[in-house]
Amino acid sequence: MTLEGLEILRVSERGRVVLMRDGETGRRYVRKELAGDAPVYQRLQGLRHPYLPAIEEVRREEGRTVILEEYIDGADLAHLTLGQGQLTRILLELCDVLEFLHGQGILHRDIKPSNLMLAADGHLRLIDFDAAREERPQADQDTRLLGTRGYAPPEQYGFAQTDARADIYALGVTFRQLLGPLARKRRWKKLLRKCTALDPKDRYRSVGQIRRAVWLGRARRWLLRPALLLILAWQLYYLAIIGYGIATDGEFREVLHGAIFETAWLERTRVFQGLDVDKLKTDRMVGRRYTGDVSRQAARVQAAYPDRGVIYTGYLDEADGALFGVFEVSCSVYTGEYRYERFLGLCAAARDGSVTPLIDPQACQASPERYGPAVRALYALDVFDTPIF
Repeated sequence: MTLEGLEILRVSERGRVVLMRDGETGRRYVRKELAGDAPVYQRLQGLRHPYLPAIEEVRREEGRTVILEEYIDGADLAHLTLGQGQLTRILLELCDVLEFLHGQGILHRDIKPSNLMLAADGHLRLIDFDAAREERPQADQDTRLLGTRGYAPPEQYGFAQTDARADIYALGVTFRQLLGPLARKRRWKKLLRKCTALDPKDRYRSVGQIRRAVWLGRARRWLLRPALLLILAWQLYYLAIIGYGIATDGEFREVLHGAIFETAWLERTRVFQGLDVDKLKTDRMVGRRYTGDVSRQAARVQAAYPDRGVIYTGYLDEADGALFGVFEVSCSVYTGEYRYERFLGLCAAARDGSVTPLIDPQACQASPERYGPAVRALYALDVFDTPIF
């Protein structure tokens, strides 16, 4: 390999970075000269990952470390404007490479847009491991204060020992910046807030959790939204059918009326419509109760009103006739169920076998002291909100 310098890319207190080219193959490399040791680069030389630049050589020279690594042909995210879909894919790729590094005990500690490259193949490359170090759980705090202000978490500046959650903090800050106004959207707000919590205990414990949160959000949108759209489409379809039926078919209107009103929870009120049941209770009530057998009287009343519903009230009139409630009964075209439709009034079955004429609801209302107890007893029954059979 015959290398020639093309351009000095960066010079800092730590060292310098030069763009090199192999005169034989034309391939370009990045040559770093860093003061002191760089053990992380020695570790990286033996590692391969599709989202990391390949480290070709690491050697010591006169108190410094020389690194030769793959040159990434592309642009960093600090100089690109990407859509939400592209940024989501890059976030997942960053989680993938960080999970790999953290599994090797390596912390990057300088994640920011300028260190995220979009390579020519359209995928991420995580570069610049100058601030990286190997994790040391037994230490109380970091010994070197490296990283970029604004992206590095508080503990990286000597307050505590950094771990994988330091990279998670920088990831959150980076993508909040890259997303811009989109970061305020519901799908990102909670995730980024958890990444950038000041207390490491409040952050995600691993980048794997971030990846799962992103995929879970995607699954909800992919599955829930189509399901909701399908439900809405079905509702609109049935509404269209109902609207067409109402407009063109009288029998359909009858069926719909039965479906809506004959099963309504206000059935009891509708059956006794026209009566003020509360006013049927007065201090002058003289209704007399009777709990004996009234089957014969009931049969006579039913025979007198064969197409009606007959219910014994439990009360007697002045002549000791058993008071019965008489109701219209209807069959629902929609459900095939029979229901009490309307209260027609009271009638009494005397002991001699006669049945008195029907006392209509207006007459019952006009004589609450005589008929109020019987009507109120009927109203209290639980047979008007459900089908008879």
